[in-house]
Amino acid sequence: MKSIVTKWILYSFLVGLIPVVILGASQGGIALSPIILMLSILIGLFGATIHVNIFSFTKGSKKQKIKSSLFGFVALTFVALVFYSNSQCNLTEDQTKNRILRHIDKKENLDVKYLGEYKFNEESCQGSFNYNDPNNSFRFIVDELQNIYFDRG
Repeated sequence: MKSIVTKWILYSFLVGLIPVVILGASQGGIALSPIILMLSILIGLFGATIHVNIFSFTKGSKKQKIKSSLFGFVALTFVALVFYSNSQCNLTEDQTKNRILRHIDKKENLDVKYLGEYKFNEESCQGSFNYNDPNNSFRFIVDELQNIYFDRG
């Protein structure tokens, strides 16, 4: 059972290294490398779970069946928790406001007193503040990764 799990995780990790090496230090490669490696490990864990359970329920003893079922439960719970935690939005109003205030401090032509009220879009996981001064009117938008976008519309 250990060798099956080790091989699945090792092979999937090595296969995941191929696109990471190809993308290299490019801008997209740096951003995608952790995602690709984590996804390849999760795929290996999922494959190992299925393989171990098939093997133990066709040729294994009662003890192996219990161990493989327990391993499968733990592994699938881990995979589910990883996907669930990545699907949750963790952006708060304070994070959004702090990011925008840091940006305003760097710009001489912007003033904090013209910052409007906070709006949150849960679907896209973005927080925004309107900015209205006599010369400018736009909206600051901050995404979950704390990137700032502007909407003049």
